[in-house]
Amino acid sequence: GWVAFDNTDIVFGERNREILQNDFVGKYSLTNKMTINLTARYYWSYSKNHEFFTLQNDGYLIPNTGYSLNKDRNFNSWNFDLSYSWWFAPGSEFSILYRNYALESTNLVEKNIHSNFTNVFNGNLTNIISISLRYFIDYNSLKSKH
Repeated sequence: GWVAFDNTDIVFGERNREILQNDFVGKYSLTNKMTINLTARYYWSYSKNHEFFTLQNDGYLIPNTGYSLNKDRNFNSWNFDLSYSWWFAPGSEFSILYRNYALESTNLVEKNIHSNFTNVFNGNLTNIISISLRYFIDYNSLKSKH
């Protein structure tokens, strides 16, 4: 895959890319109008370049032994969503969402899942609480009351 521009050269790398994704999804209905939803996701991917090449004008690649920048990539993300929804009238909903997420991206490939999982939580963990109220107003029912 493409790595970088180096002066007038276009540099490609031969690399291995690995992806691990774990998802946990749960839904629970308290009543026919109230639900609790849970989504947890951990995503880890890394790519380690083994050799670099220069793209030629004819489209072929030739080895590039002079390129030595570290263009490896180690990426981790964590998402956790817990929500409560209540449909209290036709077309009207009240909801609360708690979201917890973190991202980590480095050029040092760590192939130990435990270390990656720990590193993403030691990074920039963010918490968000969102409250939403949507209320449907039927204009025709209001108009007929006058």
